[in-house]
Amino acid sequence: MGETYVVTQNRRKVGIVTLLRMGLYYEITCQCKIADDEMVDLILEANEKTENLGIMIPVGGSLELRRKIPTKMIGKGSPEFFLQSRGGHPLDFMEVSSDTPFNWLHRLDDCILAVRNGKIGAEYHPKKSDKKDEINT
Repeated sequence: MGETYVVTQNRRKVGIVTLLRMGLYYEITCQCKIADDEMVDLILEANEKTENLGIMIPVGGSLELRRKIPTKMIGKGSPEFFLQSRGGHPLDFMEVSSDTPFNWLHRLDDCILAVRNGKIGAEYHPKKSDKKDEINT
């Protein structure tokens, strides 16, 4: 039996990921509730990097993904998993309020300011690559 992690969509739990170590690889098994008949990718965030693990496949009444990844992709930290729309629309939103702590400081470089349902917050847009544009002055 492997380690189990929560998969989120808009900060709500929508499924689970099980990581089973097999030598230098993890076998990932993910199962989630169907998300609005929309094609979604499973995103892994670990070691301050974001990795698209692939599209979730409809199986029965749920979405599934099975894949192997190198253990170094996760490293020693605790990974986070979430769904992202295939159309590029963000699926993670965190309201910004003076009453509650902002837990996404580590994601801030990949967030934009947004308003949803009249609430101000941050939308998470993971980058497709680790390359950052630098401006030399």
